[in-house]
Amino acid sequence: MNRARMLLVAVLVFVTMLGAAYIIWRGSGASVDDVPITAPPVDMAMQGVELTRSAGDGSLWTLKAESADYEKQDGRITVEAPVIDWTKDGREPVHIVAPKGRVDQATGSAELWPEVVVTSGDTTVYSKRLDYDGEARIITVREDVRIVREGMTLRAPEVVYDLSTNVITATGGVESVMDGMAAPGREK
Repeated sequence: MNRARMLLVAVLVFVTMLGAAYIIWRGSGASVDDVPITAPPVDMAMQGVELTRSAGDGSLWTLKAESADYEKQDGRITVEAPVIDWTKDGREPVHIVAPKGRVDQATGSAELWPEVVVTSGDTTVYSKRLDYDGEARIITVREDVRIVREGMTLRAPEVVYDLSTNVITATGGVESVMDGMAAPGREK
């Protein structure tokens, strides 16, 4: 048999089998509407992410990340290499970078880790962890916190920055070093 005839026979056998399967399926009484469709939980992974959130006070948060995974079960977004910028008229912008983070859009909260760097004006804050409470508008940095500003370095286990009042509070064994001073001071 030549190739053309073999191909024709193969196509006819395939069409016949397909037709027989259709007849059997239709004869069973099943319809497309009878087949239940169940959607799997929608977890997503994204590359090159940018989220923006504005508040009624005129402030604006922008989150950019290399990638993000949406966890449907808890409604959170885990991000890789996040960069967060906060702006508000009349205030110094706040720029935050970290290797990893998690954002809860429902509450407007975020957590970043492990090597967090926060910059605002001439002040830079270094820490292992940052938590942002969106409802209270408070940034808390924890673990090996170091605040560097021209002429001063401050170290503390925890520092709280209230964005509403622009007040920074350091607690838990604060150590500060002023350039040109003989010895650092220590608060207990």
